[in-house]
Amino acid sequence: MCLQSGSVLTLDFKNNHTAYWGKLYRAAELKPEWRVPTAEDVNMAFEVIAIADKSAIKVGKLIENKAFGDKVWTNEFCRAVHMINQVLKGSYNLILESEASKTGGVKAER
Repeated sequence: MCLQSGSVLTLDFKNNHTAYWGKLYRAAELKPEWRVPTAEDVNMAFEVIAIADKSAIKVGKLIENKAFGDKVWTNEFCRAVHMINQVLKGSYNLILESEASKTGGVKAER
């Protein structure tokens, strides 16, 4: 829920946030505050993706090594795959929504 900062609703939410859990809101009740990422934000996103790239390279090297069953190999493999998994789970936030992929609903304002 994004409410306008400084409003009575925001203050009430901060003081009584537990009363809002699980509550359904009408679209007219919400006032989203859109934010355009800065160059620093974009650079940080690329740094995170670079971490996944390094982990993918590590997975490739581990597979070439073929020390399957070795505890050190297994630990390193699991850590690298987990890192890739976490970056992929978060990366959907970095991708611009495609209007073609939406089904129904009202078009978002920009």
